[in-house]
Amino acid sequence: MDLSPREVIPTAPRGRKKPWFAYAVLALVLVAGGVVVAKFLSSALDYYCNVDEIGVKDGCDEGRNIRIQGTVEQG
Repeated sequence: MDLSPREVIPTAPRGRKKPWFAYAVLALVLVAGGVVVAKFLSSALDYYCNVDEIGVKDGCDEGRNIRIQGTVEQG
C-alpha cells in the first residue's frame, strides 16, 4: 500500500464574476421602495387653511385634504 502524498496539480485561477444582476435588482427594489414611500407621504399630508384662503392659497385647492381653522357659528 502506497501512503506517499499525491502530486499537486495546479489549476487555473478562477475569475470572480461581479454580480451585476444582483446589483441591478437591488437598485430596482430601492427605487421602487422610494417611489412607494414618497407616494404615501405626499397623499398623507393635510393642509391647514383659514376659510378665506380656500381656493386662493397654494395647497388649499379643491380636491386636497385640508383642515379648516376657525369656529362654526350657528346661523
